Amino acid sequence: MFVPAVARDCPGVVNLGGAERGPRTHYKRKLASRFASQGIAALIYDSPGSGRSAGNALMQTKQDRVREALAAHDFLGEQAGIDRGRVGIYGLSEGAGIALLAAAEKPEVAFALPFSGGLGIPPLEQSR
Repeated sequence: MFVPAVARDCPGVVNLGGAERGPRTHYKRKLASRFASQGIAALIYDSPGSGRSAGNALMQTKQDRVREALAAHDFLGEQAGIDRGRVGIYGLSEGAGIALLAAAEKPEVAFALPFSGGLGIPPLEQSR
């Protein structure tokens, strides 16, 4: 979890990867760090079956990913220093659709940031 250095409860965001899933990559860490630099706590995690996580991401359904996103949302909202009422979900590529589905399913998701690539522009370039 990347937490900003602020003296008050801050908003938070769960960062979802796309179809590639996988562990916490340099890109995911950089994105989470950028959110934290703007006063927003950011949570990244290993996809099932990668890094230190059990399971198999390739066997997940969209609904499995929605449940996973909502569990991460709830976890982040329970952490000290986080304003539970201002926790949302950011999704990249396939994760964009998951972020929208999760927000539609649970009103407590304060916002969804669907970020989907297009026109062959690499995700890092879009993020800038």
